[in-house]
Amino acid sequence: LSALEHKLRLAHEKSDKLKEDAAKAEEEAKKAREARAAAEAALKNAKRDLKAVADQTAAARAKEAAARESLEERLDFSSLDALERTSKPADFEKHLGAEISEASRAIDAMTPNMKAIEQYEEVQQRLLEVETEYMYDAVKASQKEANSSFQNARNQRYSKFMSCFKVISESIDDKYKDLTQTKGVLVGGTAYLSIEDTTEPYLHGIKHTAMPPAKRFRPMMELSGGERTVAALLKYAAMLLSTTPVHLMTTG
Repeated sequence: LSALEHKLRLAHEKSDKLKEDAAKAEEEAKKAREARAAAEAALKNAKRDLKAVADQTAAARAKEAAARESLEERLDFSSLDALERTSKPADFEKHLGAEISEASRAIDAMTPNMKAIEQYEEVQQRLLEVETEYMYDAVKASQKEANSSFQNARNQRYSKFMSCFKVISESIDDKYKDLTQTKGVLVGGTAYLSIEDTTEPYLHGIKHTAMPPAKRFRPMMELSGGERTVAALLKYAAMLLSTTPVHLMTTG
């Protein structure tokens, strides 16, 4: 029993350690997922801002082109070169593009433990195996204890039954001889008991055999009424074990 308790205590400690590892793995996986979600959200916002700026830039360029065309119709820009006449309002767009590139590089540079979820699942599986083994050992120990108790009760029942049977069976022949002995017969009859099953005799019958003096063996039912009555008196041999103040006998 102490070995079983030691084994159960080790199983509990192992289970607690696995639960702690599982909690740490789950926390690490949670942090990795949160970091990645934050980076993806930042990238998404940057792309959204870039699209809005691009749309605004396109609209501004369209307005600028229309204004330039209208202005050129009214003013003479022949003295200016082509570069001077070309406006470039794309500085802000380049700035946002740089931010997007920086966010992308930050995401690529992240090194979260992507195996945290896999490790967590592995720890969970090991924990389940330990708990299953613990439950199996507990059930097996309980079954062994129940079988041992049943076998002890069975052995005690068999021992007590055979002790009673031995006392009665050893005295029944002597009492039958005393009951059937007469002046003309030197030796009385013979009587004995036999059990039908030696493994579990208390679950089966006990055969009572009686042979009156100077007669051959015959089944009990073939004896005369008086002979059966005398044989029935052998039931008093049981009083060697347990006395009864009153006995009631009828013609069965």
